[in-house]
Amino acid sequence: MKTFFQILKLLFLIPYFVSCQKEIGGNIINNNDIHQSEGTYLVKYVAFDTSYITGSDTINVNQYYYDTQKRLFRVTDRWYQRGTTNVIETYDEVRYYSANDTLPYMVIDKATASGVVFLDTLFLNYNSEGFISKDSLVKYENGIIKEMYVFAYNKIGSWDYFVSGIAYNFVNSFPIPTNRIRLSKTIINSNVTSSYDSIYGQPALNDYTVYKMNYVYDNNPNPFQRIALRYPDTRYDVENGWFNNFTKNNPVSYRMERYGSLQTGIDTKQVSIEYTYNSSGFPITIKANQNGVPYLPPNTVSYFYYSYL
Repeated sequence: MKTFFQILKLLFLIPYFVSCQKEIGGNIINNNDIHQSEGTYLVKYVAFDTSYITGSDTINVNQYYYDTQKRLFRVTDRWYQRGTTNVIETYDEVRYYSANDTLPYMVIDKATASGVVFLDTLFLNYNSEGFISKDSLVKYENGIIKEMYVFAYNKIGSWDYFVSGIAYNFVNSFPIPTNRIRLSKTIINSNVTSSYDSIYGQPALNDYTVYKMNYVYDNNPNPFQRIALRYPDTRYDVENGWFNNFTKNNPVSYRMERYGSLQTGIDTKQVSIEYTYNSSGFPITIKANQNGVPYLPPNTVSYFYYSYL
């Protein structure tokens, strides 16, 4: 399955990549900058808390780096202590490609928080349609191997997948129970308009959770379409990275229903999302409401930055 860094994108610094990167500077940005970012390749995402003075109002900065073939090869994420310029957490990612391939065969994720260094090494295999058919993940903590996961995405229909896996804990020397998942999607114009995902715990099949999702989109390009890892499980929501997947357009609303064997009734979320766009149609600001209430605190603003490369 996706690494635990999938939403907070990450980097593993390797000197070779520095020579071929195209980037926007990494300095903290103040939110009083005029925000008219033109371009078609996402290079930066910044969140601010405007209740703090300019210069100490940055919450986090995500940066996206491309090689000379315009493939995403590096992502960095820096989180700041509120009201200061002190970096308290870092999340980094590096992607590796074979020759001129456009899909990475390996991803190394690194996170540092509270003095602990987490390192994930992820190997990827693809089916004939370019979607991930298998991933193998090894997790380290402060240089010590901790866990291993292998998941297979078996296509059983047009947009139906069965997901199964194995996992092992090296510290305690025992297997880790994994879920079995059935994914079913409806795709219209390269967008996931509805999904029905069933997640079954092991070993008992009476332990299950079902997610039903329905989406509505704008007509504008999704900046993450060309850079998201191509997993078949495309369910997403504001807790899981806004619109960070390979759909063609950006969601403007979705409804999620969740129910299962261990809960009473149905949990429902109705989310609406608003954007402003640059002249190429890409989002440059974003805000969301969940069940009629602003999802983010009122003092939080988010900016997207682009380049034509």
